[in-house]
Amino acid sequence: MNLLHLIHIRYNMLTQKKLTSLFNNSARIPFCDDSKIVFMSDAHRGEGGSTDEFARNQNIFLHALNYYFENDFLFFELGDGEELWENRQLHRIEDMYHEVYEIFEKMRIKNRFFRIFGNHDRVNKKKGIPESLVLRHSSNSNHIIFLSHGHQGDIINDQLWRLGRFLVRYVWRPLQIIGMKDPTHPARNYKKKNKISRRLSRWANKNKILSVFGHTHRPTMNGPNKSFYVNCGSGIHPEAITGVEIENGKITLMTWKIRPRLDGVLHITRDVLASYKLKDYFSR
Repeated sequence: MNLLHLIHIRYNMLTQKKLTSLFNNSARIPFCDDSKIVFMSDAHRGEGGSTDEFARNQNIFLHALNYYFENDFLFFELGDGEELWENRQLHRIEDMYHEVYEIFEKMRIKNRFFRIFGNHDRVNKKKGIPESLVLRHSSNSNHIIFLSHGHQGDIINDQLWRLGRFLVRYVWRPLQIIGMKDPTHPARNYKKKNKISRRLSRWANKNKILSVFGHTHRPTMNGPNKSFYVNCGSGIHPEAITGVEIENGKITLMTWKIRPRLDGVLHITRDVLASYKLKDYFSR
């Protein structure tokens, strides 16, 4: 057994322990059969420059956000809402996407907006934003949903996050400006995504807890007979954003994207990628 394999085993144990600690200490938020909920992650809102990957999808995101506001959804942003590794000034991001933050504030006033921090917006921890939350059914405390960003399965973005931020801010961002992509980013490294997903799904399946994460940018929902692990994807897919909805007793992985109509006019569509009965996750 080589050193790298031993490190992998050790870090997997630490990940499982940390997720259990987060689950046990998370605030409990009630929901019921009539609740309408949406989970989104990894918008990575920036300052609008050439490295701001959210910029191309801002209109899709705003359209989806208006839909959720008008239809009385609870909105959960599961980390990395802002890109605060590349950018230092949150107010510049808020100014750039003021329409988004205005709707967030309307939701917050109605107690319909919740967020947790990820690795790229970890500084929001100083504002009291938590690392995880648990949804608990108001009439059945055994019906629970665990929410966290998912960087807990990624050593460079968790324990070594300061190093990760340094590399992104001072090494990869300048290179990205001239066209290079960060090869260490989980969204661009297939093996890295799979390794993180396995660590997260191992915890969810072992504890039989429906768990919704982000971080890998890879939308995933394999159904209650296969896995309790769900990933809501990201807001920076090419011309599309993804998320997870709960409505009418179903949990649905969906995508909002730009598509042409027959007359050639571009419009935003909402399409289902996968959908299952929510109760099936609670009956196992």
